Amino acid sequence: LPFAPRPCSPPISLPAQLYDRINIDAIAPTLGSRRGGTALQLTGPGFAASPQLAVCFVKGAWRAEVPAAYDPESRCVVCTTPPYGGQPKEGEEDTGDCTVEASINGQQWTWSSYHFSFTPDPVLTGFEPASGPMEGGVTLKLTGKSFSATPTLAVRFDSIDVPGRTVQVRWQFGGGVQVT
Repeated sequence: LPFAPRPCSPPISLPAQLYDRINIDAIAPTLGSRRGGTALQLTGPGFAASPQLAVCFVKGAWRAEVPAAYDPESRCVVCTTPPYGGQPKEGEEDTGDCTVEASINGQQWTWSSYHFSFTPDPVLTGFEPASGPMEGGVTLKLTGKSFSATPTLAVRFDSIDVPGRTVQVRWQFGGGVQVT
């Protein structure tokens, strides 16, 4: 049989978008409520606005992807953390620690391995003294559970946030943090 070549089909043009390699250099804050809802910022090279921009939280088999946005003014990716759904390994305490990665196209993800900790909400069980002068300046001792000593520690009085600092953490039942 003689060989008869077939005519080639015309080339097909498909839209493609090329992106620089992305990497996470920092995240802030590094902890938030297990209920989710924490505003998270990721900084690093290569990020840009994209409809597929997403952030992924991973803890073992649990994986949660959330949509993200690029803020050109601060040159960072912003997202809101999901509710925590990770599970600890059998026999281990659940610290809520997750790996955070980002994708600009929903397919390729960073390999930065930055961590975010989903923490239980603090529970205030007591404070002293019960009152003080209107002008403030009094050291207030708060006791309770699930306090976290962080650089962004603050106490809210009605609608006013007051910066605080960790003075002492007692590791006993109920715990305690003294804030000034």
